[in-house]
Amino acid sequence: MKDRIVIPKQIVMLTALAVGLNIVRLVWSDSLYFIYLLWNIFLAFLPFAVSSLLLWYRRHQQMPAIFFVVFGAVWLFLFPNAPYLVTDIIHLSPYSLVPMWYDALLLFSTAWVGMLLAFHSLSHMEELILTKYSKKVSSVLVLLIIFCASYGIYIGRFLRWNSWDLVFRPHLLGGDVWQVLLHPVLNVEAYAFTIFFFIFIGISYRAWKAS
Repeated sequence: MKDRIVIPKQIVMLTALAVGLNIVRLVWSDSLYFIYLLWNIFLAFLPFAVSSLLLWYRRHQQMPAIFFVVFGAVWLFLFPNAPYLVTDIIHLSPYSLVPMWYDALLLFSTAWVGMLLAFHSLSHMEELILTKYSKKVSSVLVLLIIFCASYGIYIGRFLRWNSWDLVFRPHLLGGDVWQVLLHPVLNVEAYAFTIFFFIFIGISYRAWKAS
């Protein structure tokens, strides 16, 4: 199994479920309203793909430090895309073209895919970090990653920035991030969101690893 990259069966099954529910909704309502979820699922797969490739590479040969730093940074920028899918639940509405319970199933299955991708991807990176640092240091770094990802989710959901804006509009993105840090009293929601998502993802990840 370590000689090849494997997508866990539960991710494959839940992705198929989420995509299937989306297609049925499209036919049922003749509306593309939730079609963006398919794009979000694709974005959620990117950090999993990067961490899988990094772990595969590390298991087969020595990884240069610069290689790990560069691709680790790319992974960190992409990682919030996976747990971000949980926030799509805000689009659940009783005023929909299909029953509310159906949209709840669709949004929940999509969020579940995102969380599983996040957990597997983070566990890959934790395994890589453990090859370079002690367990205690690794635990602190994982918590820091989760905190940064939680803030990244806030930036994406409420400030409406995307991962690629770090490349194409870094000055504008940096300006918004700096304003939140500079004026904490005016951005209480940003801090509350980040803290509660940090707790949610952190506990969920440890519970998943313990199962």
